[in-house]
Amino acid sequence: MIYVLYSLAIVVPVLLLVFISKKIARRRKNPLTPFRRFTVKTKHARRYVIGKDLAVQTIPWEEPNRADTPPLHIGGSGERFSTLTGVWWLDDQRLVVNHRSGLRLALFDLSQDNPKIGAAEIGHLTDNIAALRLFENEWEIAVAGCWASAYSLFIMHDKPGDASSVTFTLKETCAHKSKDFSHGVSYDSEDRLCLAFHTGENPRIEIGKAVYKLPAPWGARDLCFDPLTNCHYAVAVSTNPRRSSYKDVMTTIWALQKDAAEWYILCGLENVHSDTCDVYRGRVWIPDQAGDRALGVNIQTGAVEIILTGESFDFPHGLSVSKGGKLAIVNYGSSAMNIIDIGNI
Repeated sequence: MIYVLYSLAIVVPVLLLVFISKKIARRRKNPLTPFRRFTVKTKHARRYVIGKDLAVQTIPWEEPNRADTPPLHIGGSGERFSTLTGVWWLDDQRLVVNHRSGLRLALFDLSQDNPKIGAAEIGHLTDNIAALRLFENEWEIAVAGCWASAYSLFIMHDKPGDASSVTFTLKETCAHKSKDFSHGVSYDSEDRLCLAFHTGENPRIEIGKAVYKLPAPWGARDLCFDPLTNCHYAVAVSTNPRRSSYKDVMTTIWALQKDAAEWYILCGLENVHSDTCDVYRGRVWIPDQAGDRALGVNIQTGAVEIILTGESFDFPHGLSVSKGGKLAIVNYGSSAMNIIDIGNI
């Protein structure tokens, strides 16, 4: 018996050391490990439930799955189809939205009883969307082209209040330079088209003619520009959605100061999957598909200051904030858009 005890006294510590060594080795091999020191907590954030603490307007937009897209999974929250994928405000009443699986682009006017007042066909799958005003009643609309193209540009003409005046004309579809996935589009204060290629042969960020790369494993999903700080911000994720669920998901937010050569990491968010971003009053706003919520992150400290939750969030993908403080979020799960006033929070 005493020999058994002596054996256990030797074997158990050895096995424990082996277990600990393997665990440390796995962490060292994990590409996320160097970035976990930037992780921020959410326990001190102010929380609001939309529909209870904040009013919400919900606008559905259903289209058939013309692209025959399969369901995907985010974290452990189940499957979803890619329906409403991008949104961009033109002013405090009008916004453009794209329907990924429906292969459509539409203009919405919240002042109208029937807010969808114009639509156009898109010849390929899309992700995020952006708009640039060219003249009083003329806009350039950019949509990210996924694997099919870098982007497509449409020219939209409209007269506010006149639904019959809305027209969309395809201007160009720009082919990929390499086999990449184009996910994010935006415009900055210099009217430059900004692109985020999150995976493929050459993941990168393009701002006009300038090209940037984030360190692995980060692929930029989208970017936005803050005219108050003259900084670009980008949201990146560590893992891409799959047909089967994945668990080890992390989102990072990055910043590029004016005339800087490299992006720096602002914060890391564990168990968050975000596909787009926008800036409003000192916060980067992002949706979180893993948690069915939206987060407001301080652009100076990286702290999560605001968390919005509610039953209206259902795999939130696209997000945009108007100059007047209206937050628009489009949801994959419900194929609907949420409008929330965040001007006073």
